[in-house]
Amino acid sequence: MPSSQSTILGAWIRRQCELYEDLIAVRFVRQGRAREITYGDLSRYARRIAAGIWRRGFKPGAAAVIVGRNSPEWLLAYMAVHFCGGIDVALEESADLRLTLDVIQKTGAKFLFSDREDLLAGAGAEARSLRLVHLSWKRRTTRGGLHTFTDLESRGRALRAFVRFLSLPGVRVTDDAASVLFKRAAPSDPAPVGVVLTHRNILRNVLSFASIFPTEESDRLITATPFHRAPGRLPFLLSLHSGVTLLISNPVDFFRHSRALKPTLAIAPPGVLNMLLRRVRDGVFTDSALELLLRRLHLLLVRMYHISEDALSGEFSEKGAALNFASAFGSVAAIILLFPFKTTGDWLMRRTFEKRLGGRLRVALTGGERLHRSLEDLFRSLDIALLEGYWISEASGIAACRTLEFTGQRRRLAPGTVGACLPGVELRLLNSRGEDVSNLPWAEGRIYLRSETLMQGYFQDPEKTAGAIDEQGWLATRDYGRLTANGDLQLMRNRRR
Repeated sequence: MPSSQSTILGAWIRRQCELYEDLIAVRFVRQGRAREITYGDLSRYARRIAAGIWRRGFKPGAAAVIVGRNSPEWLLAYMAVHFCGGIDVALEESADLRLTLDVIQKTGAKFLFSDREDLLAGAGAEARSLRLVHLSWKRRTTRGGLHTFTDLESRGRALRAFVRFLSLPGVRVTDDAASVLFKRAAPSDPAPVGVVLTHRNILRNVLSFASIFPTEESDRLITATPFHRAPGRLPFLLSLHSGVTLLISNPVDFFRHSRALKPTLAIAPPGVLNMLLRRVRDGVFTDSALELLLRRLHLLLVRMYHISEDALSGEFSEKGAALNFASAFGSVAAIILLFPFKTTGDWLMRRTFEKRLGGRLRVALTGGERLHRSLEDLFRSLDIALLEGYWISEASGIAACRTLEFTGQRRRLAPGTVGACLPGVELRLLNSRGEDVSNLPWAEGRIYLRSETLMQGYFQDPEKTAGAIDEQGWLATRDYGRLTANGDLQLMRNRRR
């Protein structure tokens, strides 16, 4: 396991890249071809770009806004900002000019990185002193303050600037702000709020999650979660921690990239995985009516089989009551009757999955939205572990997660839950009367969290911060949940405010 002595994000990233220098860091598809970059090359590119923006006036503690879709260039901008001791300010890739300028003005950002030329042109016209960087390697003249990575890298190659940049001891400390992630607290909110995360918050979350998510050096981790979100950075930081290869994708191209890059691990929003279920259940234009009928029948059989299996074990029973003889006999009979049909259907369905996901997937992690129960049944029948997590930006990305079977924590995964809290994360449930019901299985309450991964606060909003985090350090989330008898957290989706 890599050392965690580096407590500043930029220093930690550099250390991990040096540790895995010769391994493949990222793979991606561009112009129909699969391309790759080693950890060593990724670090060298980022250091040169960092030296380039350093020469253009970017100093420790300065903010840089990044607006763009998932790409290696987005990651290089993120790394370069932190190599300089800066603060990354993330906005969704569809952010309009008004919102971008508002965030730039609030944060005092000196640089804007984006892959959208229209946004760069509009921002340049409104903020003349702003340094603009197009997330590309195109060669162009730096007119109007517009740069590309090629321009910055050539500026950063100067030896004296490079040596000066690499000798910056003590410019940042672990409790300084590292990232400001703008998100809408609720869909109805008119403006996003900025979640301020420190170096300590981010690194603690990565180390905590990695301790319950074992990986192998040969693993390929595909991600479709946007990098501007806290859970979206988790795959990249996990790859850095473990030395696995990150496969860069997005929700639109996820299945095409999966077929080309053949991942073993996946982190994706529920909408992407639910889309897989819809494709399996509803088919595509080349599927025959018989194929669709057999698939839907298989999903129904799988659901019945798992209901009988869970009833027999009683492991996920809300009441926890033992089955009577008649119920147990009925469950055993159903399992025996359905087993041959389910096994045959699983074999046929696996071929469909291999076609969609590359044929090597063994674990998928998701969170943030409700999963279709049929999707959980399908993954379970094909022996692909489906880990649903409690994704929350205020806790640096993830606060709880189902555990992989081979870690010895559970005989099998608990459907309908987000697992237990990560190591170092405390959870408390308070009911409508303010009573702590954390020790009462199946008692519902509002979720409170306390951990070193909790945010520093909301950006320039001390009143909102004080309303969210109390004097004892408990974060009042907007979610409600309950704990099973085994200590797994179940989110009450219909109670979310």
